[in-house]
Amino acid sequence: MGVGVRPGPLRRGPRGRGRTLAPESLAGLPALVIVVWGLFAAGWALVLATLRRDLPEDVRGPAVFAHTLTPLAFLALPALVGFGSLLVTTGAAVTWWSLLTATAFRPVRLLDGGLPRLAAFLVLTATGLAVSTLLIL
Repeated sequence: MGVGVRPGPLRRGPRGRGRTLAPESLAGLPALVIVVWGLFAAGWALVLATLRRDLPEDVRGPAVFAHTLTPLAFLALPALVGFGSLLVTTGAAVTWWSLLTATAFRPVRLLDGGLPRLAAFLVLTATGLAVSTLLIL
């Protein structure tokens, strides 16, 4: 079962024109798309907050700057390539949330935690991407 982003049949409104939106949509967007965008924004903001809190002063600026550019890249690159941004947005949200989960909301631990923490991050990411792709497609 997919999200249901396909166009539906045209329904006449009360005055005989326009389209009646589905009750599970917000301004024509399926509710799951809004949830994915919310998870994307919340994951990005939490990673940004933890980077600002945990990184040493000398590397904090470049890391925060690079992380600030990622939403633009995740939304602009698929538009330039001609590929939909929903899968890319979902992938980024899953990656950020699996990073936060594997490191207990401290991404710096990924560097200090060794291979077990890195393996946990990779397994969470792969599982999350597989599940989210099945839900979306």
